[in-house]
Amino acid sequence: MGQESSAESARARADAAAEQTAQSQLAGDAMTVEWTLAAHPAVAEVVTTLAACLREADCVRCFIVPVTGAHGDDALRATLEAYVRAELGPAAPPLEIRFVESLPKTRTGKVMRWMLDEQGPPVE
Repeated sequence: MGQESSAESARARADAAAEQTAQSQLAGDAMTVEWTLAAHPAVAEVVTTLAACLREADCVRCFIVPVTGAHGDDALRATLEAYVRAELGPAAPPLEIRFVESLPKTRTGKVMRWMLDEQGPPVE
C-alpha cells in the first residue's frame, strides 16, 4: 500500500521532465521577445518575465518603457504585438504587455525583476 508501480513512477518522471522542458522553452522565448521588442523604435526599455495568463496557460509578460513622445496605449500595444509576430512568426508566445514609466533598478542599474513579478495578477 502506498507504493507506486514502476510504470506509474516512470510516467510521473516523464511528465515532470516534459513540464521542465516546456518551462525552459518559454524562458528562452521570453528572452527572444525581449530582444525583439528592444529593437522597436517606440521602446526605450523592456524587460520580460514569465507569467500565468488568463487566456493561455503561460505567457511572456512584457514591461515596456515607451520612448519620449510615445503613448503606452492600446494602439502601441497592438503595434508591438504585430511587430513581435512579424519578427518571430507563428512560434511567438502569447504576450501580456504592460507599459510603465520606469523599471525598478538597483544602484548599479540592474533591473529588479522580482519587483515586476509582484505587480499583480495576470491580465485577461
